Amino acid sequence: MIYYSCSYIPMEVMLGSDSEFHRITSETPISCHELGCNLCGYAKTVYEKGMELNSGDCLLIADSCDAMRRIGDLLSELSSARVFILRLPWKSDVDAIEFLSGEIGDLTTFLENSGVAVNLHKGIGRFNDLVDYVL
Repeated sequence: MIYYSCSYIPMEVMLGSDSEFHRITSETPISCHELGCNLCGYAKTVYEKGMELNSGDCLLIADSCDAMRRIGDLLSELSSARVFILRLPWKSDVDAIEFLSGEIGDLTTFLENSGVAVNLHKGIGRFNDLVDYVL
């Protein structure tokens, strides 16, 4: 099973695989947590879900904020799941596009090395069909 932390994970990659995938959604967190009281509820939820996963699972995390970066680092060390942290560019320029393209390539390689076949052309087609349907 593939779990992903937020919508920053490229859906074209997910739709290009024939694997089942689920987005981790925020649950009502406890007021304080082993990671501290000031951590947002969503980061706590991702951490807790990541610690529940087993070695047959993949967890995809985007470093959308400092808390998610730290959660990704912790889960890379502590979770039984295979963890991939998608680094996001900090700028909106040509270098950022190249950087994100490399990250998507690394994500595809990670999934394939985890036993998940990815056909990016198929995923892009499925994503475009979905967008056309919604519009």
